[in-house]
Amino acid sequence: AKRRKINSPFDGTLSSYSYTLMVIHYLQQKRILPNLQNPPDMVLRAAGLEGCSRTKYLDGGHNVWFLSPEEVSGSDRAEDSSTPKTPPEAGSRSDTALWLGGEPPPLELPELLYGFFRYFTVEFN
Repeated sequence: AKRRKINSPFDGTLSSYSYTLMVIHYLQQKRILPNLQNPPDMVLRAAGLEGCSRTKYLDGGHNVWFLSPEEVSGSDRAEDSSTPKTPPEAGSRSDTALWLGGEPPPLELPELLYGFFRYFTVEFN
């Protein structure tokens, strides 16, 4: 982006931080990255946080609550408080499906890149 001169906010283009946020948003919409501020109900149940308040305010008005993956770890084990909870193997199918509410779509990089530009030019409001 720097070489093509499209990441200079001083010249009226977006910053690299803006592009990063756009990529995260797109991947969350495609259910490839989890949204930690709005996890599926089954994730909250696994963490024992069903019905909990999903708010934590900063500076009087910004909700900064998010669910940490460590809060969900070990949820499939017996409820034995003497056994320390350990996170499931990172990237395992069950762990990914739990956080995303299902299996992520099997998209290749060219499809994701095309989808990113299409999303922000046609679909995004």
